[in-house]
Amino acid sequence: MSLHIRLLSSIARHLSITIIAFMVVGAFALVTINVSFLNPIARALQDFSMTDMYYQALQSTATPDTSRAITIVDMTELYERRSIAETIEQIQAERPKVLGVDIVFEGLKEDLQGDMMIETVAKAYDNSIYSYRLLDYDGQQQQFTNEVHSFFTDSVFVNEGYTNMQRQLYGGIKRELSLSRKSCGERKPSFVANIVNQYAGREIVTVDNDDVQINFSPVYFPRLRYDSVAAHPELIEDRIVLYGAMSDESDIHYTPIGKMAGVELLAYAIHTLLTQQEVRKVSSVLLALISFLLVFVTQMLQDIYEKRIKLLKSPLLVSFLSSSVALGVVTFIWMVLLMWVAFILFSISGISLNLGWALSAMAFVDAARSFYDTCLKSLKNKLS
Repeated sequence: MSLHIRLLSSIARHLSITIIAFMVVGAFALVTINVSFLNPIARALQDFSMTDMYYQALQSTATPDTSRAITIVDMTELYERRSIAETIEQIQAERPKVLGVDIVFEGLKEDLQGDMMIETVAKAYDNSIYSYRLLDYDGQQQQFTNEVHSFFTDSVFVNEGYTNMQRQLYGGIKRELSLSRKSCGERKPSFVANIVNQYAGREIVTVDNDDVQINFSPVYFPRLRYDSVAAHPELIEDRIVLYGAMSDESDIHYTPIGKMAGVELLAYAIHTLLTQQEVRKVSSVLLALISFLLVFVTQMLQDIYEKRIKLLKSPLLVSFLSSSVALGVVTFIWMVLLMWVAFILFSISGISLNLGWALSAMAFVDAARSFYDTCLKSLKNKLS
């Protein structure tokens, strides 16, 4: 019976210390959010993801695959519509399977010939998909109320898709891309969704699909200058060709692997859908359970470590190994091991296990144990 009591008492102790560790982390989080001068830190922490660390590790350890389906044609140096139209015709001459034009031709220009050329090439090819933008989001109706299309869409039917990035991530790190949004009373497919469906020859992405978690695992998308298209037909024929600007500062976004042009971000999203390698996040409930168990196990291991150290015969060694510094080093090694396990899981299966809360609580386990033991000792003294 005494053995069962000791076992239950030990489990209760470990549970209490684990709960205290999470309470400390929660208190720090609340202070960071509510204290005004700490708001920048709160925003940085809110935008942090363990997945970003996994991508950075992959960038330095893995050899990038070369995309066999997607080519980017850079038109950064082109400003006149007639030149843009000529490049589109050069691309189409090499028979791409899909041409995605990441440009919105707003309004007419003074160069009427250029306008006419753009409208002519838009009318001539049915494998082209043009970009447009959604504007004026209405939070109450949960939809956009305005759209900006290329000028020729009033008279020419073209396949289109919006290229807006996730609205809630403006100014932050882009990890997702929407596949459909409600606009002007209708559910509209995105630029990425239309390109993937056109390339597949069937509707594999519908307006009911959830947003795509972009997989930023190392991949190289062949890139051509606008004046090098004819010299590399093998990078055009039967492929998805994305035509856009690679060096336009107004269309540069922050991603888990650094700053990236919008057209390249679209390429990563398309590649994710085509390869069906979307990043899968663990549900909040399961993640909370895993985090609690990991911190609970950490507390048990620290407790076992301290008991084993006390059995050593050398007082000097016992004093050194039982110090908070030594315990901190051991805990750090354990945390690194957990991170590597999570990284391997991500590399093999694409499952992203965010250990941020668990690792934060682990850092306070020793302090939580000291607090618990002090409170328990004080309570026993009062009772006696």
